[in-house]
Amino acid sequence: MSGQGDDPASVSVDTPRSRRRWLRWLLLPVLVVLLLPLLAYVLLASEGGSRWLLHQASQLAPEFDARFEFAESRGALLDRIELDGVAIEAAGAQVAIDELQLQWQPRALMQRLLHVELLSAQGVKVAPPPPTPPEPATVPELPDIQLPISVRLDRLVVDDVRVQQADGEFVLDHASLAAAVDASAIALDTVQLRALGAAVDGSLQMAPAAPHAVQGALTVELPASLTGDDVGDVSLAANVAGEALRPEIDLSVSAPTELRLQAVAALDKVQPSFEIDANWPQLRWPLRGEAQVSAEAGSLHLAGAPDDYRLKLRAPVQVPQQPRIDLALDAIGDLAGMTLAPLRLDVAEGSVTAQGKVGWQDGVSWQLRLQAQGLDPGQFAAEWPGSIDAVVAVEGALPAQGALEIDAMIEKLAGTLREYPVSADGGVSLRGGVLQARSLYLASASNRVRLDGRAGDTLDLNFTIDAPELAALYPGLAGTLKGQGIVTGQTTSPAIDAQLRGSALAFEEARVASMILDLDWRGEAGTGELQLTELASGGNRLGAVTAAIDGRLDAHRVQLTADGPDGRLALGADGGLDPTRTKWQGTLQQLDATAVELGAWQLREPTAAEFAADKVRVERLCLARAQTALCLRGGWAQKEGLDLQGDLRDFDLGTLARYLPGEAVIDGSLAARFDLAGPPQRPRATFELVPGDGLIRVEEGLEPFELGFRNARLRGEFRDDRGSADLNFELGSNGRANGRVVLGADNKGRRALSGQLNADFPDLALVAGFVPALQAVKGKLALALKLGGSLAEPTVDGKLRVSDAGADVPAAGITLTDVDLRVQGDGRGPLQVGGALRSGDGSLALRGEVDPGARGGAAVDIRVSGSDFQAVQLPEARAWVSPDLRLQGNGPYRLTGTLRIPRAAIELKELPKGTVALSDDVVIVGNDGPVKKPPAGSPVEARVRVELGDAVSFKGFGLSTRLDGAVDAVSNPRGTVVDGKIELRDATYKAYGQDLTVERGRLLFAGPPGNPDVDLRAVRVSRDGQVRAYLAMSGPLAKPRPRVYTEPALPEAEAVAYLLTGQGLDSAGAGEGLDIASAALSLGMSRSEPLLQDLGDRLGLDDVKIESGSNGIEDSALLLGKYLNPDLYLGYSQGLFNTEGAVLLRLRLSKRLELESRSGNEQSVDLFYKIEHN
Repeated sequence: MSGQGDDPASVSVDTPRSRRRWLRWLLLPVLVVLLLPLLAYVLLASEGGSRWLLHQASQLAPEFDARFEFAESRGALLDRIELDGVAIEAAGAQVAIDELQLQWQPRALMQRLLHVELLSAQGVKVAPPPPTPPEPATVPELPDIQLPISVRLDRLVVDDVRVQQADGEFVLDHASLAAAVDASAIALDTVQLRALGAAVDGSLQMAPAAPHAVQGALTVELPASLTGDDVGDVSLAANVAGEALRPEIDLSVSAPTELRLQAVAALDKVQPSFEIDANWPQLRWPLRGEAQVSAEAGSLHLAGAPDDYRLKLRAPVQVPQQPRIDLALDAIGDLAGMTLAPLRLDVAEGSVTAQGKVGWQDGVSWQLRLQAQGLDPGQFAAEWPGSIDAVVAVEGALPAQGALEIDAMIEKLAGTLREYPVSADGGVSLRGGVLQARSLYLASASNRVRLDGRAGDTLDLNFTIDAPELAALYPGLAGTLKGQGIVTGQTTSPAIDAQLRGSALAFEEARVASMILDLDWRGEAGTGELQLTELASGGNRLGAVTAAIDGRLDAHRVQLTADGPDGRLALGADGGLDPTRTKWQGTLQQLDATAVELGAWQLREPTAAEFAADKVRVERLCLARAQTALCLRGGWAQKEGLDLQGDLRDFDLGTLARYLPGEAVIDGSLAARFDLAGPPQRPRATFELVPGDGLIRVEEGLEPFELGFRNARLRGEFRDDRGSADLNFELGSNGRANGRVVLGADNKGRRALSGQLNADFPDLALVAGFVPALQAVKGKLALALKLGGSLAEPTVDGKLRVSDAGADVPAAGITLTDVDLRVQGDGRGPLQVGGALRSGDGSLALRGEVDPGARGGAAVDIRVSGSDFQAVQLPEARAWVSPDLRLQGNGPYRLTGTLRIPRAAIELKELPKGTVALSDDVVIVGNDGPVKKPPAGSPVEARVRVELGDAVSFKGFGLSTRLDGAVDAVSNPRGTVVDGKIELRDATYKAYGQDLTVERGRLLFAGPPGNPDVDLRAVRVSRDGQVRAYLAMSGPLAKPRPRVYTEPALPEAEAVAYLLTGQGLDSAGAGEGLDIASAALSLGMSRSEPLLQDLGDRLGLDDVKIESGSNGIEDSALLLGKYLNPDLYLGYSQGLFNTEGAVLLRLRLSKRLELESRSGNEQSVDLFYKIEHN
């Protein structure tokens, strides 16, 4: 029974236990599938899980040749996570981020959208990978961009980005943008970049599929701190359109200038190409401030590829104070350089054209041919007008490492300069530091200059000059110059053989009658002599100057002489240069100086001297004149500074009298010494002036007087940036002055001032010796002042008093009495000024203040007032004034107010008939008197009204009148202008021997005071009372225009007759005819001729005419004459400009022989023999 015998264990039985086991194995894969997402969620949604995942990524990074590390994390990857201390390294680049933040919306993935709300990085440091060799150029391609999902980035923010560079660090302060990518577009919105003060804002859209259409806009703001002061703030905007690999750019700049640029690029080729057009209404440099160059309405066109492009530039270029240049450039270029085809510059009627090549690899190089046509240099420098045609070939280079090399050859140069013909040819080059001239030739007018040879470490040059017209070579030059020379040898010790001769040389104000230069120097030894004669410059004159050198460089003799009208100088020295050629040492053997004012001075004994760039020194140089000696010793050295002493002994003070005003003579001597030491910026100095006891003599009228002075001394010291000075002086029996002034150390430009000044002079008679306008001076002066404040702003405490004073003023004929002047200060504010003086029955009062510490100099505010002050008391003039004037300012000063003249009487004697005043343009030949220089501009600007009172009268030159009116006078450094009028009241005028009544008379001022306009009309009534004859004068007072007319109107000859005789011309006698003729002449030579002819006819005379004298116009005379018969002539000649008259009798003896007799102040008889010929 086999079935019953089987093992029960071998029979499979389906039990509940086995079913559970199989169920576990079946559920395990399901659980794994279900738990993995849950685990991922737990890891991504928890802070700890996210940190664990990031650590795993950090460990896996090396397997991808990268590094990722972080110091700390906060938040979960599934929502918002923040990382600190992030470090990333990949592909050779390193990035360190202080704070990194990510926030996104995972749920958006259900809509196939990756939505990042925020991606932020703070404190980013970037180290770019090292540069790699460029890859072979290929055709750029931009593939279609097809993402399985859409992407949206709401905000990307990066702050404080620092990128390491070879030359420093670039800092990007802020960058932000928003982006979106979907099947229709890739968009970057609200792009913002901030760096170095610059701001960039923009947006860009691109289609993801070819041809990738693009559209965008960009604005850029650049500050002046980035562009520089010459450019300033820049604002520009750009628009982009077209395709990604074929963009079209439209750029416009609105500040600081306007510029429009349009560009199209083709980037889909191995060699990209471009086309750029730019234009501007006004371009300048610098872009702000004063323009140095500007270009109006210009344009630029650039097209091609970097290695093959075409350039076209058109612009009118303007430089201030220079002519406009129309620039036109056509060029073909590549990365290595450019070919000019051509460059043309048009200037006025001329032009310059440049053709050739310019390169910029390893520096700059050029090979050009320049051509000028009709170029006028006067357009650029007004003193060089002309027209030049030239052709010049120029080539050269300026390597990046090396010296400039240039080679220029003049193929043609011809034209005119300053109306002189000019031409040139030859060439010049500079290579390897050697300058070479190749047959360089210049001709201007008849001048010729040639130069040949080379100059470098060694010299081999020769030149010739033949210039008989130096005026053609340079403006201001004059004279002739001729010579030649050869220069050879080493630069450090050249050999020179040159001869130059010049005559009538001049440059601007400098003049030299002749010049001779002979130089024969053979490296180490030679001779040279320069002779100049009749030198002049401005007001200085020298008769001759001679300079000579003879010997070797290390042992030679130098001589110099100069002679002039004011003195003579002769100098002789032996010495030589040291081996380094930097120092001259020798002995001054002769120094003679003679001056007209100071006498002859001679070097007492030879003295050693040394001259170098860092040292100047003399052992002891003494110049002596009789018993007087002036000595100097010491000098200056660059390291030690000054070390100079000097003294003066027994100097005659009488020598200085000619430099002092007045007629005072000083009898005495002066001794002085000084000592200078230390750096020139802060020297130590002492000085002392000690006049010996002496006398001051004043030759005043018939009563000369003298006063002795004694114990005079002025001593000063400056040490440690502080100074002091002491003064003492005694005059006469009890006059004295003393004082001390102390200066403090410099404190930011301010030096403290202290000290005191005292003076007491009981007798001021000495003033007359130094003030020529005064005589018989009397009075006393007392001064007691304390100084304070600073040198720039001093203060004064004390007073000055002049009292019991008076003086005569001979030029005005007045005597000043009761003169009293007071100046007082309190040490805090301005000095108070007061005073008074009398003349005649009137007086003047003075009051105001002077502020010595005012900024810009001592400030003055003083009023002068008075009443009936007698200003003039002379036989020909008396005047009284009542001023009310105010003087203010601190330079220039302003004088304002009113000057009233209540009374004045002017009585001038008649000038003798025949007195002729020279006109302004008359030059007296041979008059070598001093040339008067125009007066310097006055430091006072005046605006004063001058008013005439009721008692002002004038009598002279035939005019008797009372004057009335007022004028306003304005005076400044440019001159004086007067505006107003003076009326003639109750006036009579005596003209041509007749007393005329002045109906109207005025002097009209509207310009300079010296020549007002006159408006005068005088009348005479005829004897019968029927005719009124008028003399009218008008025009400038210096040359008035006379006019004679009548009422009722009559011919001019009749009018003159009525004015002079009171009756018509028909009633005039022969004696009255002479007066009428003289009056006619006063109307002018051209107008007098018909009047004289008419007068002669009326009087029955054959001759009424003007005779010219043998000595010119001053001998001219009026001739009245009549033929008594055909052979006998009787006449009378009256001088026009003198009182001489003469009777003339002429008798014809035959056809060719005449006898003439003249009888007047001088008698003469002449016999004339006539020869007539054609």
